[in-house]
Amino acid sequence: MANKLVSHIQAKLHPSQYSFQQGLSCASQLFEVLHNININLDQGRETDIIYLDFAKAFDSVCHCRLLWKLQFYGISGPLFKWFESYLIGHKQRVIINGSFSSWA
Repeated sequence: MANKLVSHIQAKLHPSQYSFQQGLSCASQLFEVLHNININLDQGRETDIIYLDFAKAFDSVCHCRLLWKLQFYGISGPLFKWFESYLIGHKQRVIINGSFSSWA
């Protein structure tokens, strides 16, 4: 599913989008940032940096916004409904040795 989805929307992604793209990673992004900083240093320009912590970023994604983006990228019909059924009203719990966690 992921391969089909990525191939469908990959051409529409911003060139600076590094996550979830084959062959690109945090290291790729870091190399580009360092390259741009070096260019600025060579040209006598300053570089400002803002550090952000996106730990557990997916946990904080607004599911309604994510669904809107899927529609924006042309995902519709049964495939859209499949994503929607997972993101909206979906509950889960863990069972270990017969003990149940609360629903989340």
